[in-house]
Amino acid sequence: MVVNNGTYEEFANGVLSNRRLGFAEDAPSLSGAWLVRFACEHPGASIRLNNASIDGDLDLSDLKLGVLVLEDCRFDGPINLSNAQLTRFSLVGSRIAQVEASGIIVEGSVDFSNVSPRTNSAWINLAGAQIGGGVRGRGAHLAIPERRTPRDVSPWTRIYALRLSSAQLRGGIDLNEGFVAEGGFSLEGAVVQGSVSMRGARLTRCEDDGYHFGDCFSAISAVIDGSLFLNFGVHTEGRLVLIGARIGGTLSLGMQDSHFANATPGTSWQKGQLSAQSTIVLDNATIGAELYVVGATLDAALSMRTTSVGGNAQLGMLEVATKEEGRPELALNVSGLRTGGALLLSRDVRLNGAVLLDDADIGTRLDLTGLEFSTGPGSGSPDLTTVRVGTVTLQPKPSSAGR
Repeated sequence: MVVNNGTYEEFANGVLSNRRLGFAEDAPSLSGAWLVRFACEHPGASIRLNNASIDGDLDLSDLKLGVLVLEDCRFDGPINLSNAQLTRFSLVGSRIAQVEASGIIVEGSVDFSNVSPRTNSAWINLAGAQIGGGVRGRGAHLAIPERRTPRDVSPWTRIYALRLSSAQLRGGIDLNEGFVAEGGFSLEGAVVQGSVSMRGARLTRCEDDGYHFGDCFSAISAVIDGSLFLNFGVHTEGRLVLIGARIGGTLSLGMQDSHFANATPGTSWQKGQLSAQSTIVLDNATIGAELYVVGATLDAALSMRTTSVGGNAQLGMLEVATKEEGRPELALNVSGLRTGGALLLSRDVRLNGAVLLDDADIGTRLDLTGLEFSTGPGSGSPDLTTVRVGTVTLQPKPSSAGR
């Protein structure tokens, strides 16, 4: 059944839905323009559609609606909800191309679980959004369109598969159950009252711009009241950048054979420029509770310069900076690290490069008994002369040649 025109009197005090349209069992085909006209003529109305095909653009920008539920639907064109006001928003199971929802205000939750591309791309922009009930994207598969030439992209116009930069959220972010962002996830400058969970996620880098390679996850200056989990089989291609982020709870990276790949062209970097080529960058981040980087392989360095950790910082079952041409000479930089508890590298930490611990301030104990080094240039025991710590346990050993 196709609905493209008609009057709306029967919906004036109700909800636009499959059943109200008379096709409770059939999959409706609706014109986007028809839905827009309905929304314009009925401010505050709710729209609940399931298994519908929406033809053309759906531009609901600047409108005030009730509940907007478009689940298991198929969208030919983009969805524009910029500066709209909604009670709740759900796209669960839908196949989309683009959702432009910068500046949206949602009293309740936003849910795009199991969303996937209608054709080749599916990306969601929630920059500057205000969301009162949290964000869910379990099992979603998002992807950016064909990458533009870097010289045509500025740092502030890079396209991410999911952008929540400068958003304000209550209720946390749930991106578990195999969430995929082919084109990265930006949480830059966001304020999250709750935790962020991406267990088993797969993230690849966003667009490159004229100055930077794209990052797969950027949370620069983000504030997260709860914890951040990027673990349990996570795979990334590109940098994870949390420079200046503030996390009230625990930061957990790795576990269950997670792999953090660099995915940028090999370039030789000096010590002072290490963060530019690191796989994980936690410089100047503040972590209120514990830090775990365990059960993972990193293809390039881990940088934690001037990071502050309220509890213990634990690295274990970890291999950092696989020895390849063009890799940086440092594998781990914890210069200026501050911990309230211990720094523990006590179980199977294999580094194909050197460690910097300059000016670190470890609250209780420094345990390096699990540290193994390659025998290549630049490898070897760290210099502890400027480290402030209560107790040191140091038994690093070289690994087999060429490792």
